[in-house]
Amino acid sequence: MSTINGKDLAAVVSGDVKVKAQRFLDEVGRKPALHVVLVGQDPASRIYVRNKKRACKRAGIDSVQHLKPASTTQEELLELIARLNVDEQVDCSIRVNTHHISLAQRSDQLQTTWRR
Repeated sequence: MSTINGKDLAAVVSGDVKVKAQRFLDEVGRKPALHVVLVGQDPASRIYVRNKKRACKRAGIDSVQHLKPASTTQEELLELIARLNVDEQVDCSIRVNTHHISLAQRSDQLQTTWRR
């Protein structure tokens, strides 16, 4: 039985992502961009978003945060998601919903979205 070294594996994956981000920059003319939508003030979610931003910086990926108050309505959130889904400058988006907005009917829009 072999043991996997998590730090070594993470370094390999991070290096691969950095190379691919540079290739994207060379081919498209801009850095790839991750957009994160965070609704509410949950401390654990804010740490998650902060860590994604740090990882993006290390990999050469732009990170844009859309921080929304807990009072954000379902309609407002869906409008933002719809804008991000058609924005050609958004290559990936993550939605972190820390407020109880019922989006069960639109669960397909809660997935991580990748382009290219």
